Amino acid sequence: MTPMHGPSFGVVELPCPRSQPAPSDWGEEPQVLASRVVFPSNTNHHATLFAGETFSMLVSAALVVAARRARASVVVARSQIEFTAPVKVGALAETTARVLSVNSRSIEVGAHLWAEDLETSARCLAARATFVFVVVDHDGRPRSPGNEQAGTAGGEP
Repeated sequence: MTPMHGPSFGVVELPCPRSQPAPSDWGEEPQVLASRVVFPSNTNHHATLFAGETFSMLVSAALVVAARRARASVVVARSQIEFTAPVKVGALAETTARVLSVNSRSIEVGAHLWAEDLETSARCLAARATFVFVVVDHDGRPRSPGNEQAGTAGGEP
């Protein structure tokens, strides 16, 4: 068996100045919580999580929240993402998402990706995103999400 070269899976130093609170600065539990360990196959040449992997984790959690809210198919109409810290190999990447607002045409969802050192429990916010989803019928045409509630949740993601 050939030894693995590159970063070790041991100590993961997060680029956070201090530990941050548990994943939800929204004031209540998120509607979706997903996590996975970051392996070398998910990283770039700096041994940090690919931006595309980060986006995929965020949009997947957000899509589940929007589809659950609509109880129908949804498509992303707009997205905005901010990368705040790199996620290193060996860290736990935890994604949270929840509905921010619903109107007659769309559902807005906020999502966060947290990085956690499994040995020290140090955490930091690695990325945050906002997605606007449009609910579509079986023919792919936009339709109302139903039961509109302006500002269904408080605060920004």
